[in-house]
Amino acid sequence: MNIEIHTLLETDLQRVDDLGRPYRNTLGFLTLETLREYLQKKRVLGAVTHDGELVGYLLFADYADYFRIAQLCVTASHRNQGIARKLVESLQSKATTQKRITLRCRRDFEAACNTWKNLGFIPVNERQGRSAEGLPLTTFYFRLAHDDELGLWAASESESMLDIVIDAQILLDFYAPDTSNTLISKALFNDALGDSLKLWITDEMFVEIDRQSSTGIRTQSRDLANNMAMVFHQQTLANKFLCLLKKILPYDTNSSKSDVQHLAKTAASEIKVFVTKDERLLKKAEVIKSQTGVVVLHPTEVIKTINETSNPHFYSTLRVNGLRLYWNKTQDKDLRTDSFSRLQKQDENKGRLREKIYSYLSYPQKYQCETLWDYDKMLAIRVYEHVDDDCINVPFIRVVSDANDDTYKLFLIADTLSLAINKNREIIKLCSVELQPFMIPMLLHTGFSKHQDDWIKFSIPKVLCKDDVLSYIRVKAPLIYNEYQCLQNIELEHICSPLISYEEIPTFIIPIRPAFAMGLIDNQLAKDDFWGGKPSVLLRWDNVYFRAKSCHLVLRAPGRILWYESGNEKKIIAISHLEEVETGLPKDLFKKYQKLGVYEWRDIYDTCHKKIDIEIMALRFSRTFLFKVPIPLAKLRKIAQEESVALALQSPRLIPFSMLERIFNYGFNKENHYEQ
Repeated sequence: MNIEIHTLLETDLQRVDDLGRPYRNTLGFLTLETLREYLQKKRVLGAVTHDGELVGYLLFADYADYFRIAQLCVTASHRNQGIARKLVESLQSKATTQKRITLRCRRDFEAACNTWKNLGFIPVNERQGRSAEGLPLTTFYFRLAHDDELGLWAASESESMLDIVIDAQILLDFYAPDTSNTLISKALFNDALGDSLKLWITDEMFVEIDRQSSTGIRTQSRDLANNMAMVFHQQTLANKFLCLLKKILPYDTNSSKSDVQHLAKTAASEIKVFVTKDERLLKKAEVIKSQTGVVVLHPTEVIKTINETSNPHFYSTLRVNGLRLYWNKTQDKDLRTDSFSRLQKQDENKGRLREKIYSYLSYPQKYQCETLWDYDKMLAIRVYEHVDDDCINVPFIRVVSDANDDTYKLFLIADTLSLAINKNREIIKLCSVELQPFMIPMLLHTGFSKHQDDWIKFSIPKVLCKDDVLSYIRVKAPLIYNEYQCLQNIELEHICSPLISYEEIPTFIIPIRPAFAMGLIDNQLAKDDFWGGKPSVLLRWDNVYFRAKSCHLVLRAPGRILWYESGNEKKIIAISHLEEVETGLPKDLFKKYQKLGVYEWRDIYDTCHKKIDIEIMALRFSRTFLFKVPIPLAKLRKIAQEESVALALQSPRLIPFSMLERIFNYGFNKENHYEQ
């Protein structure tokens, strides 16, 4: 059924009242005057059929940092058709500064509580209600953005500890009587492991706690969970991992659904170790790792490993220094090296694989076949062709199987995106048949979607409104159009980066010294450097930049960064997404983000002018794309003057959207009315 969501007006008062009246026992009572006030303030969303029938509505209040849902009602005859979800998604799309949606629902209204859980709301607390019976009310939250004020959404992985996500049974065992089984879980909470192990949870933990029948157990478990670090996951990415996991794990009971949700949210976070005693998950550990990148372990294996090694980061990303990566055209001799055999998929014949590469090499007018090298070590092979003016097709891409960390895999994908942009192609297709399974988590992380026999990503270096982007996607990849249609504006920008489609988020010009620009952003410049830059940084999708604490009240995330290289040439060289701004003492920030960024401690020491008790800033950013045409200072000044913007580039500078648009179009060499 075709349902449209509209903002209802005061003239709809009687229709809303008539629709909600039969359900007042669960909705609660609102006077006509109260309902009229909601309508006057345009705080009622209505679900309307093609013939004008009102079949559902959502009443909400909005505040600076959150929405509160007062009522959600769908007529009985139109339930289970996705109308409630459409109403909630419409409210989500209205968010500007709001970070969450909150509501309260009576715990004994089981069907209503389950509806909220199915819509992605997390039951985080409960309190006694005002009814005569004093029945408990459950508080539900839906996260719209990273919200530290809740104390629920934690930051990133630790530097000096092993980070693990635990499942609900391990947490529930904490207060359970001592048995041989529960003591296994309790060992993870042992103070002796405090310097080596950090326990994390996903927000699905609160869903599992809420299912406990005992009020005492729910209260104790929530208190424990609220004092633990919670992973911050990308919900769109978690949904993609959820689809993969449902194919390999049971998803037919509340418990099994939570297991899969825990794993999907872990896969969409920065923590990649999940600890459980569930034998069903442990038996599938190998396939879970290949599909999501998450290592599933039993608690005893974690403790045993910590006790046997002086380096608890046995699953953390390796630093890869001293690399000099370069592409060469693939030659016959490359297919006879020892490294070539490590490109094989499981049960793949080496001779057949060699024949496959020869089939591409035989048509050089159609296929470009390249080999990625680190000095004399072959790392990967990539084959691409130009299907049309919009698309770069990659029928074959492989990375050596002994590249144990994600560095090479992410580089291979990010470099392919840069290749597409440099060749003016906005669609990237990778053949799924030729992909190694361990590449799939990286594709999901960088915004690819499965489309028949291909993995597809749009990388659109344009300034376009959301409707125009969706129209383009509907024509080029209709089967994934619905997935993109449901994205919020900022998510659409992320997935189609370097797209600019959302005016409301801020853009900052941030100066960066050439030495750090080389290490953080410009891998072409670093490639020519004697030391080859720092590839463990260059190859990352996510990064961090430290600077003195200035304009920290102006800088805010989410946002965009235009990187201004402040050396002799003075030019804007790239654009990134600003994910997080954090201030703190130098040692604390360095310890937290040492795995990211190009800084050594001596650089931090210089940044704080050798005063380690003075706060500095850490800017975490992602999705960095070099401009095809750097914007020189003279051009930048001209644009600023025409936009009536005072240009001061010694510290971060907030600029208007119109100025961003002109810089962006110039940088990606787009024709527009500003350029003659």
